[in-house]
Amino acid sequence: MAQWAAVPYRGIERAKQRGYHLVNRMIGPLRPQARTEWSALSEGLFATPAAIPPKYFYDALGCALFEAICELPEYYLTRTERSIFSAHRDTIAAVVGRNRQFIDLGAGNCAKGEYWLSALKPRRFIAVDIAAAAIEPALTRLAAAHPDIEFTGVITDFSRTLDLDADLDAGAATFFYPGSSIGNFAPDDALELLAQIRKLCDRRGGLLIGVDAPKDEARLAAAYDDALGVTAAFNRNVLNHLNARGKTSGMDVGSMLRNGATVLHIRDGRVTKYLSYWDRDRAFADLGLSE
Repeated sequence: MAQWAAVPYRGIERAKQRGYHLVNRMIGPLRPQARTEWSALSEGLFATPAAIPPKYFYDALGCALFEAICELPEYYLTRTERSIFSAHRDTIAAVVGRNRQFIDLGAGNCAKGEYWLSALKPRRFIAVDIAAAAIEPALTRLAAAHPDIEFTGVITDFSRTLDLDADLDAGAATFFYPGSSIGNFAPDDALELLAQIRKLCDRRGGLLIGVDAPKDEARLAAAYDDALGVTAAFNRNVLNHLNARGKTSGMDVGSMLRNGATVLHIRDGRVTKYLSYWDRDRAFADLGLSE
C-alpha cells in the first residue's frame, strides 16, 4: 500500500462549507516523496526515448485546454461516446444498477459522470482526479444541484496506485472510466489498474469503461493535431507545467524545457506524442547530473 504525506490544504475546509467532502493525497512540493517523484521524472526525461507521464498535462490550464479539445470537430471520441451513452442509457443503467457508489476516475469537470446521475441515482459520487482545479468547482456545483447524493472528491495520482480503501464504504461500487483514457497507460500498467479496480469493487460492483475502437491513421492524426492548434497548445503546456513544478520543488530547470514542435507516432492503436523540448547538455548541468 502506498504511503502518502498529509498535506495541509485549505480546499478541504472550503469543501465542507460547500456540501461535499474532499481528500487530498497529493504530496507536498518540498517533502521527500516529491523529490522521489522528481527523480523518477528526470529518469524518464533522460531515457531513450524520453517520456513524460500523461498526468503532467493536467494543471489548471491543461484541464481547460483539454475541455476545449473535447468539443473540437476533429476530436471524435467525446462526441461518439456521448451518442453511445445516449442510445443505450437505459440498458446500461439496468446492468449497472442503482443506489450504488459511483467512482468517476479521471473525473475532471465531472461532466461525463454527471450525465449518469439521473439514470443510476447513486447514493455516493466519488470524483477521483489529480487536478484539484477541475474537480473542486465541479463538486461545488453538483453538491448544490443534488443534495440527496453524498459527494466526495479524492485528489490523488492513481497512475501510481488506486488507493481508495479509506474512501469506499461496504456497499456495492461502480467504477467509471470513460474517454478511452485507459490508453494513457502502457499495456502492463493498464492491466495493473484494472486489477486494482476489480479488487476494490468485488463481485457486487463493476466497471463502466469507454475504449476506442481501431481507427485509420488519418483520423487519429486529425484528432490529436487539430487545425486550430488547441491540442498543440495542450502539448506545449506540459512543458510549462513541468517548469513550474520544478521551481516549486526547489529545482532549477528553467533552461531544461522549452516549447517545441509536436510529432505524432501512431502504432498498435496508440498515439504517442513527441516534443522537441530541451538543450540536453544544459539540462544535465542544471540538475547536477552527468551522462
